Amino acid sequence: MGAFARRNPAGPGNSVSPRLCYARVACTLATILDRSIWTAIVSKDDEWWIGWIAELPGVNAQERTRDALLESLAEVLAEALRMYF
Repeated sequence: MGAFARRNPAGPGNSVSPRLCYARVACTLATILDRSIWTAIVSKDDEWWIGWIAELPGVNAQERTRDALLESLAEVLAEALRMYF
């Protein structure tokens, strides 16, 4: 197996070429950029609401109310998309 090959979970002995890995990353980025609906995971922890966007690690926030949290998540998501994409 080459230095860049990865084991394919589809079956033993199969490997994925670096080109295919790159194509998957490019496809994932295109999918992220084309999304109009994002998944916000929210939870109440004592006095605070905490949440994050499932599809983009690092996009998270905490606020005192659920509505404020969702607004903050939308702002952080928009900033992350402008900064990274």
